[in-house]
Amino acid sequence: MTQPAASMTTPTVKKPRVLFICTGNTARSQMAQALLEHRAGHRFEVSSAGLEPGEVNPLTVQALQEKRPPPAIRPPNFRERVRNPHPPSRRLV
Repeated sequence: MTQPAASMTTPTVKKPRVLFICTGNTARSQMAQALLEHRAGHRFEVSSAGLEPGEVNPLTVQALQEKRPPPAIRPPNFRERVRNPHPPSRRLV
């Protein structure tokens, strides 16, 4: 059995993970997630969460829909849903 040529195999590269977190996950973190996914989603694994998630602010939806093409809007997440039990080293910004 022969091994595949090195040029034919591609190593698995993990994308850096970005988490935007705020109180309600209804406006700022939603916009940040949508815009980063839209502009560089191919380079980052993006998510957002809130400590006390609520309904997405209608003005957030309107502002994102005015972008061409409009970025995706996600339902608010509670921070526990995006917590990784084995988190890699993280940079806090």
